Amino acid sequence: MKKYVLLALVLGLSFLLFSCSKKISSQKSGHITILYSGNVGGEIDTCGCRIPRGGMAKRATFIKQQKEKYPNALILDSGALLFDKIKLTKNFQANSLRKAALTLDIVKKIGIDAANVSARDLANTADSLVALKERGLPWLSANIAWKSSGKLIFAPDMIKTVDNFQVGIFGFMDQTTSGIPFFDESSPIKVLDPKEAVRKEIEKLRKNSDVVIALAYMNMDRVQQLLKEIPEGPDLVIVSHTGEHLGETEHAFYIPLKTGKTLLARCPDAGGVMGVLELNVQNGLTDFMDAYKVRDLRPEEVKKTEKNTTIVSTWVNNFYDLDYQIPRDKAIQARVDSVMKLNEDFIKKITPDK
Repeated sequence: MKKYVLLALVLGLSFLLFSCSKKISSQKSGHITILYSGNVGGEIDTCGCRIPRGGMAKRATFIKQQKEKYPNALILDSGALLFDKIKLTKNFQANSLRKAALTLDIVKKIGIDAANVSARDLANTADSLVALKERGLPWLSANIAWKSSGKLIFAPDMIKTVDNFQVGIFGFMDQTTSGIPFFDESSPIKVLDPKEAVRKEIEKLRKNSDVVIALAYMNMDRVQQLLKEIPEGPDLVIVSHTGEHLGETEHAFYIPLKTGKTLLARCPDAGGVMGVLELNVQNGLTDFMDAYKVRDLRPEEVKKTEKNTTIVSTWVNNFYDLDYQIPRDKAIQARVDSVMKLNEDFIKKITPDK
């Protein structure tokens, strides 16, 4: 009798442990649409390009248009949303802070589901870090911590419900850029090992998520190397880079690519372009394939008589220029104009007369 009771206890404990650690049900099919950006760098107005693009007023209109088509779309930013440099230039710090504050307010108003914290968002100061937390945006970071306690400063992750999917999202950043640490000895902030942070988040989020997305402030080659060391990586990584702004804006330069089973996406810099990534999930499969490359090219008459037994999940990515075709939100543009005027007046005051 005791033998049977012991066996029952062992089986019961095994079932409990298995049920707590297994991945969520994985036979779901459906669509997940993601609107994404990265390395915006506090650019609140249109660029002075040959064809002006970007700005928060156009971003607001574009997001509104896309949300009308995809009401449940996720809006994600992979990092470097607020500043275009790691350290602010002393003489122009007031201008940069005004633009960053307006960026925070507008992004919060027009909507965002998660933003990755980067060294450019902190501008290497504890003051800006505190300001970020008080602004109430959904900032994520799984490896930015207080040096004194080692505790994470921001929420590491979240789970969003998108239609019938549970989507796990987390953020992380690199420890260095070109081998130089982002935060020096005097800083109260430290960056924990990104590889361990990613591994921990994957293990955590896989238990309750159908799809896992990482937001990475890390150069693409570094992300690819990290994923080779963690084969069971996220299903999607949206990347912002740690260097100076890239001049390249051609869409073809930013087409998503794969490392192992992980899809990697990134968006052109400075907020002039937004990416729209559509994930078509079939039977819970998250090894996403380029929809263009797996098209069913059989003649229509063959499709009618022979069933296609190949089941794959696919991705489709499109970039949209925030150019003359996107009207500006007038109320937001008025706020942008006000800040830009203040900044212009400030530059005139500190610029010596010639």
